[in-house]
Amino acid sequence: MSIGSTIRSVRELRQLRIKDLADASGLSPAQISQVERDLANPSISSLKRIANALGVSLGSLVEDSSPERAPVVRRKERKKLIPNDKITYELLSPNLAVKMELIHIIFEENASTGDELYSHPGEEGGVVLQGTMEVTVGTEIYVLEEGDSIYFNAETPHRYRNIGSGKLTGVWAITPPSF
Repeated sequence: MSIGSTIRSVRELRQLRIKDLADASGLSPAQISQVERDLANPSISSLKRIANALGVSLGSLVEDSSPERAPVVRRKERKKLIPNDKITYELLSPNLAVKMELIHIIFEENASTGDELYSHPGEEGGVVLQGTMEVTVGTEIYVLEEGDSIYFNAETPHRYRNIGSGKLTGVWAITPPSF
């Protein structure tokens, strides 16, 4: 099931109209409609706003969180979230029924999580494997090179940007899971 059809299913289950979800998320009805029909790839920020408005985790829109899954996640079996054509998040954790999620991040050149800062409960940290990342946490901006890591309170608004030439990759940990 696609993210759009999952959003539509949850919205209908909650007996919300597209306009209700748009009002609650701060997005336009046209944006919600395009996302539900898989005609638009929303930013992570927009997906989080939709998930919050629906009262669900972002992960519930993209992941089957049954706890019976094997502890090993093979590369070809990773669940993926592709918020736009320049960013891919691959879930390294077996599912979201765990206390910490691990994510492989891939940002194409000039990719970013958007102009808006976003936040969520818990803590977050990661290491850059390749490339150069700009991380904004609150009013501070940090530049991370290959091998550098960062750790912060995820309730502080933050965002990520690939400021290097070429691809940026890294491994991120978030607890509790909010993917």
